[in-house]
Parts: sequence; C-alpha cells; structure tokens
Amino acid sequence: MSEKKKFGCIEMKRKIQAKIHEKTKNMTADELLAYYDERSKHNPLFKATQRRAIRSRKTLKKEAA
Repeated sequence: MSEKKKFGCIEMKRKIQAKIHEKTKNMTADELLAYYDERSKHNPLFKATQRRAIRSRKTLKKEAA
C-alpha cells in the first residue's frame, strides 16, 4: 500500500520558478545579473548556474539578430 505524498518537490520547484519568472521577465541582461547577484550572495552554486543561463540567453539573442 502506498503512502499519501506529503511533499511535492516538483510542484514547489515550479511555483518558485514562476515567481522568479514574474519578477524577472522584463529585465535586461544587466538587470538580471544584478538581481541574481543579490540573491546569490549566500549561494555560490545558484550564482554560477544563473550566470551561465544569462550568457546563453545573450548568445541566443545575438544569433537571432
């Protein structure tokens, strides 16, 4: 017999991502860097992954232009 799920990891992740998206969706690349730098002061792994994502976004925009 299976137990009822008490914690939804995927659901939590999606809610957090949606909140971040709403806060950042209209930011420029520089604004995003400032936002993530502020958020990541206590989390170096978060900072590294977000910088990579921003560089990737910049590259995609350049290629599309």
